[in-house]
Amino acid sequence: MERVLCIYALLVRVSDASEVANRTLTEITQKATRSLFDAFAHCPHVDPPDGAKYVWIDRDLESRNLNVYSCAVCGNIGTDWRQPNIIHGIREGVCSRGRFVCDACRDEQMTMDNSLR
Repeated sequence: MERVLCIYALLVRVSDASEVANRTLTEITQKATRSLFDAFAHCPHVDPPDGAKYVWIDRDLESRNLNVYSCAVCGNIGTDWRQPNIIHGIREGVCSRGRFVCDACRDEQMTMDNSLR
């Protein structure tokens, strides 16, 4: 039997105050872990998560090489699938000339362009 690691991303907005942010992240992590544990309690082939990793995407030092962008169209965060450091679990898209557009918005734009022809 092979093992597969399923990776999900959950975008959380927290306070700038570190004590409040830490409390919020702890509550969210506990709730997500408990939910996954309950959802798969009777599935013998699933090991629920044991915690989470936090990536602070708005802090310069920690996000300098992070492949995370805000879509210029919808504003949702996403990752450039052409780069080697893809963040799994968030929208994918392409960053071109300093402008990131997620695949959903790009596909919608292409559909609209084609319908005008």
